[in-house]
Amino acid sequence: MDDVLTVKQVAQLFGISESLVRRRDMKVRLKAFIVGTRGIRFLRENVEAYQELNTVGASDQPADVPVARKRQRKNLTDKHKLWQRESR
Repeated sequence: MDDVLTVKQVAQLFGISESLVRRRDMKVRLKAFIVGTRGIRFLRENVEAYQELNTVGASDQPADVPVARKRQRKNLTDKHKLWQRESR
């Protein structure tokens, strides 16, 4: 029975929620089959094949990919003197 995985086991294997595994597109991609009236099961070989094809390792990513930086807020109080009180 080790060749058949439940929704919970697949979710733990991928590190995602069970509801994502139950989605129609995931069931199609993983070639799910129905057991009884409500049971969803997956063959281990189909899950492992999907995982192999859709896993990106650290060595697969190019090293020269630019990293997005957050824009810093400018300090308007000192630079533009907008918040200073008028002296009388």
